Amino acid sequence: MTEVLAINGLCKSYGKIKAICGLLLALLSGAVSGIIFTKNIDFPDIFQKAYVLAVYFIQAVSYMTLGFLIVVLFRNTALSIVMFLLYLKK
Repeated sequence: MTEVLAINGLCKSYGKIKAICGLLLALLSGAVSGIIFTKNIDFPDIFQKAYVLAVYFIQAVSYMTLGFLIVVLFRNTALSIVMFLLYLKK
């Protein structure tokens, strides 16, 4: 059963860790850009559209979960990549 939950020795929570790292990177770069390009540095002005980060996090976790599902279903790396790219093309 553990072989089903592991892909090349990685646990299934690896995608969520990558999504959190991407979220933190987007938050940090957004905060730095907001501070640089804002004339009056106020907290509400810098993070005016911060809800976009939540949407990004949900999308990242969803795509990684879908990719994991496709890998588990097809068990062939090349076929899994092709199926995932065909899904994304739609």
